[in-house]
Amino acid sequence: MKKIFFAIACMTIISCEQTDMLENNISTVPSVSQNSLSENVIEFKSKEDLAKVIKSDEDLTRSTVSMFKTGGKFISMMDEIDSSYEHWNEFSEDEKKCIVDEKLTYYEALGYADLVPNENFAKLLNNKGEIIVDDSLYRITPIGTFCADTLNSKDIDACYNRLVNSKDTIKCNADGSVKLSSNVTFYNSFAAVNKSDFNYNSTRAGGYIPLKYYGSNASSTWVGGLLASIFGDRSTKEYEYISKRKINASLYDYNYGVYYESGALVYTERKRGGWFSWINGWKDYDADELGIELKNIVFELDFKTPSHVQFPKELTFVCKNTVITSNLSDKPIKTVDICGYDIDYKMIANALKFGAQGLSSLFNDKNIPSDVGAVRILTPNVMYIVLADCSISKKNTHQIRKVFNSGVNFFVSSTIISDPLSIKSIVDVFNGTRSLPVKHIKEGRAIFTSKIDGSWGGIVIDKNYTNGGKEYIYK
Repeated sequence: MKKIFFAIACMTIISCEQTDMLENNISTVPSVSQNSLSENVIEFKSKEDLAKVIKSDEDLTRSTVSMFKTGGKFISMMDEIDSSYEHWNEFSEDEKKCIVDEKLTYYEALGYADLVPNENFAKLLNNKGEIIVDDSLYRITPIGTFCADTLNSKDIDACYNRLVNSKDTIKCNADGSVKLSSNVTFYNSFAAVNKSDFNYNSTRAGGYIPLKYYGSNASSTWVGGLLASIFGDRSTKEYEYISKRKINASLYDYNYGVYYESGALVYTERKRGGWFSWINGWKDYDADELGIELKNIVFELDFKTPSHVQFPKELTFVCKNTVITSNLSDKPIKTVDICGYDIDYKMIANALKFGAQGLSSLFNDKNIPSDVGAVRILTPNVMYIVLADCSISKKNTHQIRKVFNSGVNFFVSSTIISDPLSIKSIVDVFNGTRSLPVKHIKEGRAIFTSKIDGSWGGIVIDKNYTNGGKEYIYK
């Protein structure tokens, strides 16, 4: 019932509240026409402005968010549900009591914690999952993101209903989008983390912690059974390894059209009391310790290099002393750039485990920087970014979220056109893509561990998990 109600809630039309506005460096824009069916929604002039706010160093306050609203009262996704909610009377008395007693937000009760792991982004959405950017209305739903050029929510409603009830095969473009009508575009936001539950590794003897394994495989096609994909498992996996206590983990790769983000999230919860037919029965719970370990993370960036760029036949170093930036690190990551045709990025990822020594041995080159942390690989069609293994842990907290990278812009320099046959054009591609945002997680394994009430447990999520590759973690 919870997930069915969530699908209905995606259609709800709401209103917004006038609050103080703060000065900052983001452009403001005029309000949406009062004739629009999607008034009272946060509005941004551009995707770049939206990304600046989402990636701000500090958590967004209500006052900061209010400067972008387009109408009167604004009901945020992060607001608590109360009796003014349109569907309040559809709750049972027990559900209403739970909502009031636990002070549940729309974000918690309607499942958006799985759909929008970045809380800064969630604060900018209304409780219908909507935002306006560059004169387009975006609505995030359980099945993906809808974008209407007209700012008319009825266009989205019609396409949503048609898509939910359709049994036809829907093939998205390379960027995960498809045009549903002259006004509405659909983004298959959650396809890169498809639902796939593999071997469960029960408690082992020998002192290492019990782990539960999951896999996720990228896909750009939906074939029939659409309702199952709507109401099925999300990318967030869970493991109740202690009675009424569980660890939740996500290796996510979401494209909302207006913004995209990849990252890893782990959090712990305890079971709520009472009996509820659909309401979220779990509440945040501080763990003794949480950890995330990332292995063999490879990003794939398809920026469509012009076909007339001349690539060397042999594997060639372009530069051994560049840097990239990522939310994985507080400082730029030292990078070596490689280009060529047939490159085994898995082999390079394995060599990178041993740092400069491993790369030097693989390429028979002793001049690799000692602090190398990544390798960028340019092929005629795709760039790969391979990151060195890393980990993070925190004590006495209920959540850790690590964003790999995010953004809205792509860049390919014009030097490619003016000087297509020289190595300079390849260097220029690398230079122009230093700030190229992560588009897709190609490979990778994330190991999430938690110590709850003195006991350890963990979840392993692998982009291409099979029966092999067991982890043995001692605590």
